[in-house]
Amino acid sequence: MTAFDQMHTGVGMIFLPKDDGLLHQAQTVIMNIFKQEGLQVLGWRSVPVDTSVVGYYITETMPNVMQLFVQISKEENVDDIERELFICRKLIERAAALDTWGNELYFCSLSNQIIVYKGMLRSEVLCRFYLDLQNGLYKSPFAIYHRRYSTNTSLRWRLAQPMRFLGLNGVINTIQWNLNWMQSRETSLKSPVWHGRENEVRPFGNPKACDSANLDIAAELLIRSDRTPEEALMLLVPEAYKNHPTLMIKYPEIIDFYDYYKGRMEAWDGPALLLFW
Repeated sequence: MTAFDQMHTGVGMIFLPKDDGLLHQAQTVIMNIFKQEGLQVLGWRSVPVDTSVVGYYITETMPNVMQLFVQISKEENVDDIERELFICRKLIERAAALDTWGNELYFCSLSNQIIVYKGMLRSEVLCRFYLDLQNGLYKSPFAIYHRRYSTNTSLRWRLAQPMRFLGLNGVINTIQWNLNWMQSRETSLKSPVWHGRENEVRPFGNPKACDSANLDIAAELLIRSDRTPEEALMLLVPEAYKNHPTLMIKYPEIIDFYDYYKGRMEAWDGPALLLFW
């Protein structure tokens, strides 16, 4: 990435249609939306993979895995860049829902900070499948790996974990309740960080997605609305804080936090383990 300003560059890791005609349509829509948002598309890259290490079914169901590089010309901080990329992704997803290729589009990530490699892959195969992860030039301050598939839906590449912000073990027992409340409160989202564009980041949930994906959607919304990741997950998945001796004695402010937010966000109950970044 030496040819352009890395600080103002976003990388999209995208699952796209295999059919050349549908791929071209999808790429055209994506590039047009970035252009209308004032972002420059720097180019596309087919992510190199080794399909010899996976079975027939995985190869047959595998999407077209590509990376997209875009540049934001405005002088913005990291949070503003991430928020701009988030809005672009939501606009693209909304446009995709109107086309025949919409079900074949999925952003694993679109970020200035994170690239998500995922798929229907066994643990030992991930690095062998994605050749990028074997390249000595590929460097990252840290990496998080989480292996799990959704247990309440059929296996699909997009539902492999991790999600965009978190990896989850367990099941959200209250998922329908949570989705209903998120939908009922969509119109009440107001924050100066969105500069009047709140309507463009709706809807806030996806009934067709798994429970992990929907918790991820909710966490992303809160983080992009200027919450810290820790605050967002405490708000969404509060611990059993009532009559907790350690919290009562040492951290009463945490109890105050949970008491304040319990009337604003219903708990997403059920996770046994959450990884987030």
